[in-house]
Amino acid sequence: MTDVPLVDLEFAPPSVGVASGGIRRLSREILRSGTALAGLFVLLVIAVMAIFAPLIAPHDPTQIDLLHRLAKPGWMGGSWTHPLGTDGLGHDELSLLVYGARVSMTTGVIVILLAGVISYAPDGNRWKVSVYGSNILDKTYTNLRQAISTGTFWSYGDPRTYGVRVEANF
Repeated sequence: MTDVPLVDLEFAPPSVGVASGGIRRLSREILRSGTALAGLFVLLVIAVMAIFAPLIAPHDPTQIDLLHRLAKPGWMGGSWTHPLGTDGLGHDELSLLVYGARVSMTTGVIVILLAGVISYAPDGNRWKVSVYGSNILDKTYTNLRQAISTGTFWSYGDPRTYGVRVEANF
């Protein structure tokens, strides 16, 4: 009986073609899936809206216009100077939406970087390396949760966790 090693760590370094092949395969899968394509389109529209917010927004989102507060949207008989109407303080809703996309996109990127998983697996799928983390800044926070059957309760957030996971397929 011969000893068979559990993990063979003598892998050749991945070539540049391996990474681009993975991207090409992902692109093909996205183009085949109508749902993924629609999601990508919405994400790109929001990203473009966030990047070009100062050019797209018709008004300053912090500007208060008390004379036009609670104005109806343009298609409901309101003024087209505020296409989506205004809120209780007269802020233009379209401007708030466009500038709010910046906050949402920034928050999403930060959450992915601080509480996400980044993985690399070459085309052969013989091995995969993942780096993960959650609550990297070790902030103490509570979550207000509401369950239908039990009512409202508070729960504490997860502690700081991070690590590296290496997987090998045989």
